[in-house]
Amino acid sequence: MDYEVAFAYGSEGLITDSVNGVDEITVEDGAYFFFDSDEEMIYSAPLVSVVYIKRV
Repeated sequence: MDYEVAFAYGSEGLITDSVNGVDEITVEDGAYFFFDSDEEMIYSAPLVSVVYIKRV
Protein backbone atom coordinates (compact mmCIF):
# COMPACT_ATOMS: atom_id res chain seq x y z
CA MET A 1 0.00 0.00 0.00
CA ASP A 2 1.05 3.58 -0.54
CA TYR A 3 0.76 6.31 2.09
CA GLU A 4 1.17 10.05 2.37
CA VAL A 5 2.74 11.15 5.65
CA ALA A 6 2.59 14.77 6.79
CA PHE A 7 4.71 16.02 9.65
CA ALA A 8 5.78 19.33 11.14
CA TYR A 9 9.31 20.21 12.22
CA GLY A 10 9.71 23.52 14.02
CA SER A 11 9.63 26.52 11.73
CA GLU A 12 9.85 24.42 8.54
CA GLY A 13 6.07 24.06 8.40
CA LEU A 14 4.15 21.07 7.10
CA ILE A 15 6.18 18.57 5.08
CA THR A 16 4.63 15.67 3.17
CA ASP A 17 6.34 12.49 2.00
CA SER A 18 5.08 9.62 -0.16
CA VAL A 19 5.87 6.18 1.22
CA ASN A 20 5.31 3.33 -1.24
CA GLY A 21 5.17 -0.43 -0.77
CA VAL A 22 4.12 -0.38 2.89
CA ASP A 23 3.06 -3.72 4.34
CA GLU A 24 2.95 -2.80 8.05
CA ILE A 25 3.02 0.30 10.27
CA THR A 26 4.06 0.05 13.90
CA VAL A 27 4.49 2.53 16.74
CA GLU A 28 7.49 2.00 19.01
CA ASP A 29 9.70 4.22 21.13
CA GLY A 30 7.87 7.41 20.17
CA ALA A 31 7.95 6.93 16.40
CA TYR A 32 5.99 5.45 13.50
CA PHE A 33 7.87 2.78 11.55
CA PHE A 34 6.84 1.67 8.06
CA PHE A 35 7.90 -1.78 6.87
CA ASP A 36 7.78 -3.44 3.45
CA SER A 37 6.79 -7.05 2.71
CA ASP A 38 10.37 -8.20 3.43
CA GLU A 39 10.04 -6.74 6.95
CA GLU A 40 12.63 -4.07 6.12
CA MET A 41 12.04 -0.62 7.61
CA ILE A 42 11.51 1.81 4.74
CA TYR A 43 10.48 4.96 6.62
CA SER A 44 10.14 6.38 10.12
CA ALA A 45 8.74 9.57 11.62
CA PRO A 46 8.59 10.92 15.20
CA LEU A 47 5.17 10.36 16.77
CA VAL A 48 4.86 13.92 18.10
CA SER A 49 5.65 15.48 14.70
CA VAL A 50 3.19 13.50 12.55
CA VAL A 51 0.08 15.46 11.56
CA TYR A 52 -1.55 12.70 9.52
CA ILE A 53 -1.01 9.40 7.70
CA LYS A 54 -3.27 8.85 4.71
CA ARG A 55 -3.51 5.82 2.44
CA VAL A 56 -3.39 6.91 -1.22
